[in-house]
Amino acid sequence: FASVSRPSKELKGFAKIFLRPGEKAKVFIKINTHQLAFYNRSMRLALEPGTFEMFVGRSSEDIRLKGSFELIEGSLVNMRRRYISEVRVVYL
Repeated sequence: FASVSRPSKELKGFAKIFLRPGEKAKVFIKINTHQLAFYNRSMRLALEPGTFEMFVGRSSEDIRLKGSFELIEGSLVNMRRRYISEVRVVYL
């Protein structure tokens, strides 16, 4: 739970890939901690500790994989914020 209201889901990275029947690929999405930052009540960009859920799917309604991770320490962020992650696709 954050100190201010937050959206229930936010897009952090995406890749549109096309697979032939039987073809496989690995998709790597790098999420940086500053992408989890938001403006707090003092209007300062901040990170707050907590558990974050990750969803992978075709859309926000068509979720295929779920996971979670925990951010242990919070801090103020003094850097330019990037909204979308780097994505790398490796076809197998």
